[in-house]
Amino acid sequence: MTSELRVDSITTADGSATNKVGTSFVSRGSAKVWANFEQSSNHTIRDSFNETSLGDLGAGQTQINFTTNFKENTSWAGASNVQQADTVTPGSSYCDVSQIHQTQQTNFAKMFSNTNFSNTSVGDAKYCQIVLHGDLAG
Repeated sequence: MTSELRVDSITTADGSATNKVGTSFVSRGSAKVWANFEQSSNHTIRDSFNETSLGDLGAGQTQINFTTNFKENTSWAGASNVQQADTVTPGSSYCDVSQIHQTQQTNFAKMFSNTNFSNTSVGDAKYCQIVLHGDLAG
């Protein structure tokens, strides 16, 4: 005996939110936060998901603020990538993923960019991408 369930959308019990199936949320496995942005000049957000704003914490340092927080006291994982400018070969700059960390406040992450392999100074990057996985609160 086989069972099959076909749906086009899922709506919350109170009717307040509807999601197209398969396009915005998978309970486990999909990115819970992602952003494509620029650290240079004014921290411009090109596109994002579950991200409300960026904070400029200084040269090469960005705070990514979430719309929906991660659960308190649970671990989450992140990956990121940066590129200094159009003329630089992708991968010549990097983000120190070990600096993307959970804090007591679970509504943001920090990203630090080093745009020069020859020294350890941080610097703003033109192309930044970050992806975070974990369990969201509520």
